[in-house]
Amino acid sequence: MLKESLMDIIRKYTMLVAFILFLIIYFFVSGWKAASLTNILSIVLRTCVVTILGIGQSLVIIGGGIDLSIGAQIDHAIGLMTILYPFKDLLGGFTGIVVITLIITTTFGFINGLIIYKTKLPPFIVTFAMMLILESLATLYSYYGVMGIWGFKPWLISLFSFLPSPTVSVPILFTFLILLAASIIARRTIYGYSIYAIGSSYKAATASGVPIGKVTLITYSLSGFMGGLAWFMYSLQVGYIFAYTAGTIYLLDSIAVPVIGGIDIMGGTGYVPMLFIGALFVSTISNFIILMKINPLLEYAVKGIIIIVALIFSRLLKK
Repeated sequence: MLKESLMDIIRKYTMLVAFILFLIIYFFVSGWKAASLTNILSIVLRTCVVTILGIGQSLVIIGGGIDLSIGAQIDHAIGLMTILYPFKDLLGGFTGIVVITLIITTTFGFINGLIIYKTKLPPFIVTFAMMLILESLATLYSYYGVMGIWGFKPWLISLFSFLPSPTVSVPILFTFLILLAASIIARRTIYGYSIYAIGSSYKAATASGVPIGKVTLITYSLSGFMGGLAWFMYSLQVGYIFAYTAGTIYLLDSIAVPVIGGIDIMGGTGYVPMLFIGALFVSTISNFIILMKINPLLEYAVKGIIIIVALIFSRLLKK
């Protein structure tokens, strides 16, 4: 009986088991350098950015869609900062710029949802087109905007000076609260039930009176907002704002996180809190590639192989 219960727990948390095994192997292979406090902190901070993106992407995937523009939201937000910065005093300082940027990223997410609902075009096509638009706008903004913004991190630190080590505690605290809120919304609200229903069967959800349009608009708006929030987290860690194409990298991670976390890519199923394990896994793989000095040109190949092996391991354990 005890053995059976233990196997049930292992099957339920297969990716957690896979992650722990990978972590042990990583620590051993690196000569325990990977277990240093500095390195673990680096993994955790990167996990914060990836988790925020994963939350936005997960809600979309559970609802039967996908958002290929969520990574580009980071680049677009960075570009916006370079354009808005000269008008900082007029806009109310960095606070005003951050609020405007988050509103704009949310608006682009809303536009994604509106087009998908009204035209019935596949989310893949619509969000891919939006990704191209956002990346193009980011490049344009960066060309005409200021080259670098160096006062952002001190402003953030002063804003959260009541917390110990704001550059560390703020991302961790924000990520925890947002993950908690997303988990409650997904499982304890009418909106949450609706996205699961739509992802499970669009026709059945329509027939049962689920407000498809409203749910789609909210879902993609939240995805846009999470993209903007991920930019905020990213900027807090980097410490300055400059033109940088991080969108493609974070797009791949935003899709890998929910998939590794057990959210079905076809929609309708998945447990939101588990995507944190997926985010930890993806961030640890990236850290592994850097610390082990693997050729950067092979980064995606190594990441892909590890993810496939982990998913196969997970599938075998569930049988």
